Amino acid sequence: MSFLRAILSFISPILVKKILDSASLYNKSGESIFKYFILFFIALLCIYSVDFILSKIKLVFSFIFKTQEQKILYEELLEVKYESFYKNGASYYVYRISQFINELFMTLSSYLSSVLISAFTIVVSLFFLFKGSFILFFVGLILLPLNYFGYKKINYKLLEKSKILQEKSASNFNEIINFVSNFETIKQFLNFGRLIKILGNNFENIENAHNDINVYAQKTSLLLSFIIDFFKNFILMYLIYLFWNGNIYFSDLIFLNMIFSVYTSGLSELNKININLRDLKVGLHFVKEDILKHKERNEGKLQLNQVNSIDINLDGFRYDKKLAIDSINLSFKSGKKYGIVGSSGCGKSTLVKLLVRLYESNGISINGKEINEYSLKTLRNKIFLLPHTPQVFPVSIKQNILIGAEDSEIKRYKNLTDMSFLKEISDKHDFETTIISSGVNLSNGEKQAICAARVFIKNPDIIIFDEATSAMDSRLEDLFVKDLENIKDYGNKTFIFISHRLSTIKKCDEIIFMENKKIGKIFRSYADAICDEKFVKLYESQLKAEKYY
Repeated sequence: MSFLRAILSFISPILVKKILDSASLYNKSGESIFKYFILFFIALLCIYSVDFILSKIKLVFSFIFKTQEQKILYEELLEVKYESFYKNGASYYVYRISQFINELFMTLSSYLSSVLISAFTIVVSLFFLFKGSFILFFVGLILLPLNYFGYKKINYKLLEKSKILQEKSASNFNEIINFVSNFETIKQFLNFGRLIKILGNNFENIENAHNDINVYAQKTSLLLSFIIDFFKNFILMYLIYLFWNGNIYFSDLIFLNMIFSVYTSGLSELNKININLRDLKVGLHFVKEDILKHKERNEGKLQLNQVNSIDINLDGFRYDKKLAIDSINLSFKSGKKYGIVGSSGCGKSTLVKLLVRLYESNGISINGKEINEYSLKTLRNKIFLLPHTPQVFPVSIKQNILIGAEDSEIKRYKNLTDMSFLKEISDKHDFETTIISSGVNLSNGEKQAICAARVFIKNPDIIIFDEATSAMDSRLEDLFVKDLENIKDYGNKTFIFISHRLSTIKKCDEIIFMENKKIGKIFRSYADAICDEKFVKLYESQLKAEKYY
């Protein structure tokens, strides 16, 4: 189809020449002119018909290709290291992936055909120019390397500038989205002008990156455009000169000028290919450096069938070159409840994230084997972390509970709906109702309960609650705890609670007190803990309320 379109582009000049020849003083026959007019408009109609069919085919191909490639690329993204992902932010990756998919489609859908068609157009055009005049042919030959190497030099520098543009745009868009996401707080401040000033730097960073690339591109491309236009006008003037001196007919003047326009359009198509390749290189660099290079290591071959013990012997752990956890020696045994307490920023959440390998570190062993020796899948099937911020998805409540569940786990959902803590939610919400944009139709406590329900689907050996019930009211939390105590093999499971609620910590067999990014003390019971001055100070207000202090 593309070749047919290229061939048709030469028919129009040929027919125009025929019409003009027929209209000359040497041929007064209106019949032949009319015939060529009909052929000209048929050719024109064919050109637009081919363009229409090509666009329809391209749209269908675009839909299939882009949806499939996005699935593949997002699957790769989900394997990126936790710390790398949060360092850049979700919006950064979404923006860059969208850019890359479009660039990849544009290149693949047009690269081979455009190269062949451009080559065909240029060669045929040069043939007609040579037949018309050697000077025209020579000018065409000069333009070919001038155009190619000129734009290649521009694109070489624009490649680096494009990388900077996409990185700056993605990171600043991420910051803007994070800012606007705090809409509930924003609505409470009426001086929106001051709030917008905060985003001023983000807007300027994006536009400065755009201006930098646009100014350079415009300056260099305008120079090349001037040179090409100079030659086009030179050709036109030269043809007029030949016509004036009687060396060519008027029909030849129009024909050769049209052919030269077809020739320059072929050169322009080559330039588009260079631009697409340039942008694609930026996208490929992003995929390689920001996704593939930062995928989680999953070299473990051992299958973790049951967790009996976890031993932690850390010499220290650094995140983003900063000390996150100091030296720690700690053990967790099956069938016990552990509480981890301490002031904010002492390393509690970082410690438990190491247990599910959201962060990578040596010095952690399970059942006497290094944690890295186990496959990630079996490790995370047996150790489940519920984070403080409830992470719900824009699907129904049922789908949220079953998110990521294996086929063998889905059957547990039927028993789950009879649990007391979920009945509290099902009385207010249909479980088939869509959770719109991070669950704005649910309270934080309800969202935490929905996330906590995943524990019953997964049924892991070790369950870690990182302030995962902090937003639940007392009644909902009590119902959840009672249902949790009825979970299969409850007595053999290990529970780790990070909580600022004294009522949660009371139930623990051991209480680990963290300070200054390391373990300060380990209390063997709650009774021992309330005898410690630092522990009492941490829970002072709650202890006073309960009249223990």
